[in-house]
Amino acid sequence: MEAHAGERVILTGTGLKKASGSLRGGSKVHELSLQVTENTASFAMPDLPPGSYILHLTLDEQQFNERLVMLGEIPEVPCARAYSVNTNVSLKKELAVIDRFFPDGRKERVETPFSMIERVEYSHTDACSAIIFRLKNGSALLYEDGPNPLKERAQTLASYLQRELVER
Repeated sequence: MEAHAGERVILTGTGLKKASGSLRGGSKVHELSLQVTENTASFAMPDLPPGSYILHLTLDEQQFNERLVMLGEIPEVPCARAYSVNTNVSLKKELAVIDRFFPDGRKERVETPFSMIERVEYSHTDACSAIIFRLKNGSALLYEDGPNPLKERAQTLASYLQRELVER
């Protein structure tokens, strides 16, 4: 079984009454909160690092162990997104803010505290330049991208955040 953090895993059966479960990775055990109906048991994948885990489930009185692979983030490809953005940094609130505007009218705001940002990354090809925040949990957040070089902006952001700038 494979899953990403936050995904809902649904197990089907008949006549289910109670369920419990955990993910075991190395010496750590992560208890799962399962919701049970008569025909399903479901849980949200916790925010764990990518890797292999043992999923231990007890459905009614039966116990099951299954290998589960936690997949890494689904990367966003610079200059290939289907939305427009406005970005800013609030020094007073110590937040990096991304407002995303989708073609269907939806809006989404992503606020990332400076304390979560490990470093600023910059990449550039002939067609695309990108600024990416590498977060302390190992994930990446596409901050800004476009056809024009963004190296100077990346340097300014790294300076504001007092973080290392890594060119890729």
